[in-house]
Amino acid sequence: MKASGWVVAGVAAAAAAVVVFFSKKLGKGTFAPQPMPACREQWALHHGGSRGLDRLNLIVLHSTEGDTAAGAAGWWQSPKSAGSAHVVVDDTSCFRAVPDNVWPWGAMGGTANERGLHIEIAGWARYSRAEWLSRMERLKKAAAVVWNWGQTYGIPMRFVDAAGLKRGESGITTHVEITKAFKVDNHTDPGKGFPIDVFMELVGGDLGGYVA
Repeated sequence: MKASGWVVAGVAAAAAAVVVFFSKKLGKGTFAPQPMPACREQWALHHGGSRGLDRLNLIVLHSTEGDTAAGAAGWWQSPKSAGSAHVVVDDTSCFRAVPDNVWPWGAMGGTANERGLHIEIAGWARYSRAEWLSRMERLKKAAAVVWNWGQTYGIPMRFVDAAGLKRGESGITTHVEITKAFKVDNHTDPGKGFPIDVFMELVGGDLGGYVA
């Protein structure tokens, strides 16, 4: 699907964001912001139409349930697909599938699609923590996307659990937390093994009192 007719101001704003490189200690790790990855445009067939960028206050993490970013981006171009996300990444690739100012078919329940930016990370919900951590390049790439979205739209780098989603809080969440909050589907991605503590460290954020 061509992007003509879509106002892609959100993409332009993200691309124009000025990234200040610095490091600071956060717990036992180091937070080092990275520029927004260069993503190949491969537009998804299914989406929910345009929305105002001022509505964006949530970032949702997913796993693709597949091995590559290209596989997910290609699937979303099929009429048989039933989903989409703004960005999908793996160790070496990044695909832009939906503009920021268009809401995706990312996660049913609440207003996660209408107010959320959705990123898919190549991998499986069944992955163990060790399996995710052996794929750090894709976690770092996803973190760069998330951090830049936060800078562009003023989204805080804090984790929002199911209870927080019900309260309409802003921040970073996962598809499984949306499932827990609204019980519309049975998605569990990115899985129990996903190292959300490490990911939040990569974006310079925190988990608050959340325990995975």
